[in-house]
Amino acid sequence: MFGARASEIAPRFDIVKGARVDAAPPAAAVPTPPPFAPTRAASWSPVPAAGQTAAVEQYRRLAGALIQGQVEHGIKVVMVTSSLAAEGKSLTAANLALTLSRSYQRETLLIDADQRAPSLHEIFHVDNTRGLSDCLSSPDGSRAATLQLFSGLTLMTAGRPTSDPMGGLTSARLQQLIAEAAAAFDFVIIDTPPVTLVPDASLMVALVDAAVLVIAAGSTQYETIERAVKTLGRDKILGTVLNRADRASAAYYGYGYPRT
Repeated sequence: MFGARASEIAPRFDIVKGARVDAAPPAAAVPTPPPFAPTRAASWSPVPAAGQTAAVEQYRRLAGALIQGQVEHGIKVVMVTSSLAAEGKSLTAANLALTLSRSYQRETLLIDADQRAPSLHEIFHVDNTRGLSDCLSSPDGSRAATLQLFSGLTLMTAGRPTSDPMGGLTSARLQQLIAEAAAAFDFVIIDTPPVTLVPDASLMVALVDAAVLVIAAGSTQYETIERAVKTLGRDKILGTVLNRADRASAAYYGYGYPRT
């Protein structure tokens, strides 16, 4: 196992208890190692039921590429982004984190850093009352609130949405938070805003080890993808995900899944 276990998490992180869970009932109360207690059945998955078998295998391939990247290059903190909105980056980030924790048994922290339009709390059907923005904006350096969805997968929601997250994203506190998360988890997956629309994602490139670029087949223009690749830097991109693709669109764009 790479890195420290979740039970050895740095004290900066705190568990949010009593979060709303709509998609599945809480797991039965059983003794678990502090400070995390599962709040969701491990059988739950955000992968849509239709075509789930094929989707799961593709996410396993992508997760496997991340694990290989960790073995060869020490990759641990990965941002998932896209060129434009509505390309499926958040669902990709959620499923990637889920696959790392379930299929590969890696302790994984999933962070919603899209503070302008957060969505991971909606995907997992939990509250977004405390999260990343609250930690970054707190003058007293309060601990980061997290929610363990089930054993192996921990979520940090975005917290209160803000139209101007730049201060927090350029703060020393965010750098410290990511460093502590990398020390406590095997993988840290960060869902960021689209890279060509706002500067948020480009600011976080320096804080991560690698990036996964999600592309919507048949709608995202090649020139837009080129701008995204230039902004992220080719050396930083570990792989690309061609979302909603058929064979024709995959050939047109020339992107594989995953690409390393």
